[in-house]
Amino acid sequence: MYLNNLKKLRINNSLKQTDIINLLKCKNTTYSAWETNKVMVPLDVADKLAMFYKASLAYVIGVEKNYTMCNYKELDYDKLLNNLLLLKIKNKYTYEDIANQLKFNKSTCSRYLSGKITLKIDVLIKFSNLFHVNIDELCGKK
Repeated sequence: MYLNNLKKLRINNSLKQTDIINLLKCKNTTYSAWETNKVMVPLDVADKLAMFYKASLAYVIGVEKNYTMCNYKELDYDKLLNNLLLLKIKNKYTYEDIANQLKFNKSTCSRYLSGKITLKIDVLIKFSNLFHVNIDELCGKK
């Protein structure tokens, strides 16, 4: 099961689902599925909510347990990919090494790191754990 802190953030800020739906310009059913952990919130939406709530991305997606007010900048996806490639080099990993550790094939790994496949939150978490780096740092938000 996928976890996040969307409902907690919304309630702690005395907001209704419709307030957030209007902010995100999404369907009620879509937001409800994100908030009830039925569907993973996309990375760009999680980032928008992190900035809205002034929370770390890691907190929004449920990796961190404690809320700390943050004023991070918007996620720069190119910076994220660059950071992943630098960590790959620094750790002397091949695409095959990473693919084996993260349980997907070498070609999928290459497509993630080249930006041909957009990273989903669960994959971002796997990369963060593999390289032992905070998600917000990995995303260039700190």
